[in-house]
Amino acid sequence: MKKNKLSIGLILLSVAIVCTYCTKEESSLVPEGELLMLKKAKTSNYIPGTDITEQLRSDLESGLSVTLPAGHFYLSEGVWTDGYTGGTVKGSGRDLTIIETAEGFLPPDDPYLNGRVSAGILTFQNPVGDITIKAMSFLVQGEHPAVGHIYPFGGYYSTNIENVILVAGTGASLECKDLFIKGEYVGDIEGAYLGYNISFPIVGTGFMCSGPFNKISVKDCEIDGCGGSAMGIWTGRTAEFKDNKITNAGMGLWLIDAIEAITIKDCHFENTSLVILQQNIADDCLYCFKDNTLDGQAMEDDCQ
Repeated sequence: MKKNKLSIGLILLSVAIVCTYCTKEESSLVPEGELLMLKKAKTSNYIPGTDITEQLRSDLESGLSVTLPAGHFYLSEGVWTDGYTGGTVKGSGRDLTIIETAEGFLPPDDPYLNGRVSAGILTFQNPVGDITIKAMSFLVQGEHPAVGHIYPFGGYYSTNIENVILVAGTGASLECKDLFIKGEYVGDIEGAYLGYNISFPIVGTGFMCSGPFNKISVKDCEIDGCGGSAMGIWTGRTAEFKDNKITNAGMGLWLIDAIEAITIKDCHFENTSLVILQQNIADDCLYCFKDNTLDGQAMEDDCQ
């Protein structure tokens, strides 16, 4: 296998060298996918124990995929990217790569919200390629983890981190795998949504975009502690939630305007007030809810 990878690498390198002497017309002989792969090659140079906000923002704005080594990393601000070309943000495993936000987290500016901000950790607006985020943990700590702001869609004062991962756009796809997201119950604190310091950890949305979100897939993830919905698709085509664990949540899943297919399988909910909220689901949307549990008890299957 290593020999094959080396051969492929040498071929790509040879093509790149030859094409430096080609005309613009001749350079089109290089497959676009191979050029994109070369562009996205990114060695891991993130240093554990440091604030990686600017480095991560720069890499994503440059269209790169990112690999984080084992270690503890910090984010002081939300990382917001417009038009990401698609790629992967991955760690070395949920128990090995940890990203932490603490008190005073700064919400990112979002020009699509008319001067208002939404406090998200990783926000991808209008991506033009599929996004995968996997093999890491996100810890949100503190009674007031985010600088106070007005939540743009609810109009209320918030000190929450609204989204840990948010992908918004027409035709976009998001895959989350092997993630752990930890929020805190902070009680009757001003701006804490239902007493938690996170609202909606993982969301794929076409809301306020020119068309529906394509697909969200969340597998082998764990979310512990959020006031809103742990996972959701808002105005989209398909959603797939498998082998996940959700604990201490106001809501497990929030499904809005799903039009093609929804699969919820082998998901386990504990201390979750409302497992699923469905709104405006298309009549012909394929739906499968199977092999799920609530507080250790099997839930009734509903699979077309």
